[in-house]
Amino acid sequence: MILEGIKSWKESEKGSCDVRGNSLTLKLLLVQGIATSIDALAVGISLSVVQANILFAALTIGLITFLLCAIASVVGRRFGTMLNDKAEILGGLILIGIGTRILISHLIA
Repeated sequence: MILEGIKSWKESEKGSCDVRGNSLTLKLLLVQGIATSIDALAVGISLSVVQANILFAALTIGLITFLLCAIASVVGRRFGTMLNDKAEILGGLILIGIGTRILISHLIA
């Protein structure tokens, strides 16, 4: 994400168009569907192992997801073109930070 953001940022400084040529294909949809299913399987197994209340967890996850998507849509519509490349770089840095925090907590424990 960071490299793509920097690349897009440099291209936009040169005045080139922000056209990446990505199209929605059947292959892309299948890959995204499989990745989402694996993620959902991991969450389902984790909730089962900790014996969580599935109904409460599903409602909470659904409500928070809806609220965050609604907020992201509003923010994206208002600031999307201004923050396009910077948001991609920030997202990459946040993911690295989360991964580093998880690694450190597991190494310390």
